[in-house]
Amino acid sequence: SRDPIRLRRTRSTQVAVGELGGFAVVPTGLGGPALRFWAMRRSGMSLRMLIVRTISHAPIFNVPYVAAALVLGACALFHIGSARAPVALALAPVGLVVIVTAVVLALLRAGGAGRPRGPARWRELAREGLAIAPDGLRDAWALRRSPFALLGACAYWAGDCGVLWAAFQGLGAAPSLQVIVLAYMLGQLGNILPLPGGVGGVEPATVGVLTASGVALAPAAAAVLCYRAISLGMQGTGGALAFAALLGAERRAVA
Repeated sequence: SRDPIRLRRTRSTQVAVGELGGFAVVPTGLGGPALRFWAMRRSGMSLRMLIVRTISHAPIFNVPYVAAALVLGACALFHIGSARAPVALALAPVGLVVIVTAVVLALLRAGGAGRPRGPARWRELAREGLAIAPDGLRDAWALRRSPFALLGACAYWAGDCGVLWAAFQGLGAAPSLQVIVLAYMLGQLGNILPLPGGVGGVEPATVGVLTASGVALAPAAAAVLCYRAISLGMQGTGGALAFAALLGAERRAVA
């Protein structure tokens, strides 16, 4: 069921931008969810509904990325178009999809397996935990009818990738759009590493795909560094301002 809480657009924007800042400065992006949990709990959302919404947000947000990475990765493997990538990197999105699908199926099966065994307290916690994940997935399935959810996700990925495209345009050495998008999509796998904003993981992967596709190392590295400086700089600055605004609102509320 839907939580009756409604946020003002200003506050919801502050939470979203603050999450981006948390991702940019905290390893593995944990700062983003932490800020979301804090802000939404302060807004009155129940912990259970917050977890459900967090679970439902993940597949919707990542559908455009996964779809593009799978299609372009397959094109690179079978030499369709001009983009190329190391085999392991091109196959990585497939591996992630398989792992995530296995986890989802396991959760759904566990959620319908009946009463977990163990002491009463842990049994209750296990039952509640197993119920939350399927609820989040059902919530995501229901949100598919909202065009704004998927369009918003597409806009984010397209906008971030557009920064890399603009960096190449500024250098006057732009490869094909297919190469740029593939390098961007596969480069994002570097965010899996426990590094703030994926720094040190995203850059080598992105440059590796670009050079494998025939882009010279110097312009590839320059464009990627420019893209990362702009992207992370905007996220960090915007996130800091959003967090300050949220803190200010909290202080005024308790004053």
